[in-house]
Amino acid sequence: MTLPHDLQHFPNGALILTSDSVKATFYLVGGDSVEELGSIEHPREKSSDAEGERFSTDGTRVIGLEPEKKEQERLHQFVHDVATQTEAYVREHNIPHIHLVLPTEVEREFSKKLPPEIHAKIGKTIHADVMKESVLDIVKRVVAHLGIGA
Repeated sequence: MTLPHDLQHFPNGALILTSDSVKATFYLVGGDSVEELGSIEHPREKSSDAEGERFSTDGTRVIGLEPEKKEQERLHQFVHDVATQTEAYVREHNIPHIHLVLPTEVEREFSKKLPPEIHAKIGKTIHADVMKESVLDIVKRVVAHLGIGA
């Protein structure tokens, strides 16, 4: 997608990562264009009355993981996968800057998972959930927070 002239502030290219606690989307922005590189989604499991219920071979009930623990493991795996994919995109596209737009709790865990040389490329971090916004609105938000907007 071609960016309007007032949003063309990334001559060397940048990766914009948007995320909530379920889905992450990666955008490559540079020159006069922005493109979605991909996304990762780890939906929450739907709970039921029998959530986590199992039975052993002798027929006794065995309690599985607590729902909170399952959610923690899902979130941990999601953040791990997002960090791994971020590193892959940065290396594949030789991206010099990363801008994050995600909730605080996701950013805290995400930052811990990045290798130091990738973490050093993080420019602006915006703590917000923008997953329902258009890509142009997201780029506008990043440009405004960088202080380079018109």
